[in-house]
Amino acid sequence: MTTITITGSQANDPPRPATALAEYGAIRPKESDGSGAQEWELLVYPIPNGTDTVSLRYTVQPPELSKERPWPLGGTHHAETLLQSCLAVAEARERPGETSDRQLFMQRLAASIEQDKKSAPSDLTTWNKPKDDLARLKGQVGLYAGYGQNALAWTSTQIELVDEIVRQGVNRVLVPAPLPGRADIHKWSFLSPLATLPLREGVSEYDLPQDFGGFAEERMWYEPEDNVVWPDIEITGEYEVRRNLQQYVSGSGYPRLAGYGQKADSESGYQIVLWPIPSRAYTLNYRYNVKASDTVTFLHGGDIHFDVYLEACRAEADILLKKKQRRHEERFLTKLHNAIRYDQQLINPGNLGYNRDASSRLTEGNSKRLGWVQDAVDYEGYTDFQ
Repeated sequence: MTTITITGSQANDPPRPATALAEYGAIRPKESDGSGAQEWELLVYPIPNGTDTVSLRYTVQPPELSKERPWPLGGTHHAETLLQSCLAVAEARERPGETSDRQLFMQRLAASIEQDKKSAPSDLTTWNKPKDDLARLKGQVGLYAGYGQNALAWTSTQIELVDEIVRQGVNRVLVPAPLPGRADIHKWSFLSPLATLPLREGVSEYDLPQDFGGFAEERMWYEPEDNVVWPDIEITGEYEVRRNLQQYVSGSGYPRLAGYGQKADSESGYQIVLWPIPSRAYTLNYRYNVKASDTVTFLHGGDIHFDVYLEACRAEADILLKKKQRRHEERFLTKLHNAIRYDQQLINPGNLGYNRDASSRLTEGNSKRLGWVQDAVDYEGYTDFQ
């Protein structure tokens, strides 16, 4: 690991448009006349308008041994391997046809590779990162696949295979197979999070979360206010809402209808439009469905479901690595069913609330409990509200 300082416009440079931080980088060889070692440079884009420091990891070109550098890279851990490598080369040149030293070198080399897989500092591995469940999951998968816990020692092919195993394993959890005896799939409670939407006076359009995949409930509701209960906002078609906005140009108040649709740039997500236009600041609550993603950035559900993800990935690894024994498939199904039952217990309430029919008469006790006293009007013993 090394750090490099990149410098953009200087005081005497021609003016350049202001840019953000450099987003892309490439390594390219510098011009050389062949008289010395090849040098390389880092090319970045866009050109920074100031001075920044970046970190990168690179492959070292081992220097030649000399009086100033008498020790080869690798240290004492790999000294026997380096020695046996030299003996194997001497054997090939001085005793053609013999392979004893070469065979011993291959054994030493295999042992050094395994040692290197396990030798990275703990902060550079994916094995021991309790605060990063996804990195820990990839480390477990790499270890199960035989690549070692040091992700820095994985080849590009191994990295891609681990990522694919994790992607397929995570999807098996997020979209599980139906439980025995049921036709529908389980809908995880943690995939329908509660969100808030602060409204501003005079603004009718708002962006929805980037992972928004539709409303889990076809309604939105207001944050409670003192002695005021606003009716829920109905989710309807976006065209209906925009038609009302066009028809009632000067209309404003508390929103009662909402519609949503995808923004012009599909990668920018969804936006919601409200009618009437908010006459002041409000705060709305709603639940939405998290949409599926081709890229796994974190594990939904938290630590309680980590073992389910792990067994799902091990089951996928058995398939992709073409292992003859696939014992993790049964373990995954067992842990999945237990996790589903646990999640069902969390979302099924033990009490459905106060059961009383007050549709024809709103008593004083009920009005105080529901917060409608401020707008209540009493007529011949009956209470109504506007």
